[in-house]
Amino acid sequence: MIFLFSSTSRDQYRQDALNVLALPPGAVYHFRYDKKWVDDDILGDLDRQRDQDAVVVLVIQPHDPAAVTAASISFYPLREACIIRLVEDGTIVHAYFTLGRYVDWRAASAAGYQRGSSPAPSLPPSRYLSKATGKDLALTPPVTYADTTKAPNAWEDIVTRMGALPDFAETVFYRMTGLSRVHAYWQWSGRSIALQDVPLQQIMPATTDNSMGYQLRPGRMYTLGLSFYHNEDVSTSVKGSAVSYSGPLCQDAKVGAETQNSDPSPSLSSSPAVPSGHVPKYTSAGVR
Repeated sequence: MIFLFSSTSRDQYRQDALNVLALPPGAVYHFRYDKKWVDDDILGDLDRQRDQDAVVVLVIQPHDPAAVTAASISFYPLREACIIRLVEDGTIVHAYFTLGRYVDWRAASAAGYQRGSSPAPSLPPSRYLSKATGKDLALTPPVTYADTTKAPNAWEDIVTRMGALPDFAETVFYRMTGLSRVHAYWQWSGRSIALQDVPLQQIMPATTDNSMGYQLRPGRMYTLGLSFYHNEDVSTSVKGSAVSYSGPLCQDAKVGAETQNSDPSPSLSSSPAVPSGHVPKYTSAGVR
């Protein structure tokens, strides 16, 4: 099992965690690690890690590097992943992975996940790209995943806990629930609407970044499903021409888009591309 750790030490790392939570299953994401944070077992044979099972874990830690100790951090596993490839680039290791199911937090106590029996050097703050083998358990209780039919509940369990943390208290979380093509047709009872799911597919070559996305056809109408969550009863809005919402956020929203492009196959990438929310303090709406 490969552990892909992000952390709360920087804005970009916090944003990575929000993006991982927001993107649909099958989307490809990319983390970058300085070699000093990579487990020696991984660094010694990057090619061997292809197709390995993985889990994305958020590390809650102090922003001041001098204050980071094993006792000062806690773990928030987020999602199942599968390693596509690890690429060495100078002093950096690039990790490309496919996102899967959400972690089922019902197995965790109020204290969340703790260090397991793996040696301390394989976990933060010593390593942020690490591997547990054999009977080693990097976290306890063991990480389990929610059934895909329970994805909304599992996502809400995670963001409810994250929303109570100081780093995310002002965050508007959201999740992409899918893209559908809108079919309008007439029958004897009048005009009817039907939705057809648009599959996520690869839009960039495997030799680049493996980006996944949605292929849109000109002249057709689509609806993008978004689920929002905020832990407080505040009034806010997601800015931009696509979405505007004001009021308590534990709702579902639909975003309409009609393509008007001469390109026969424009694409909506699953990479961060949706307008972010605007709330005081550190703010993000999951994907921006």
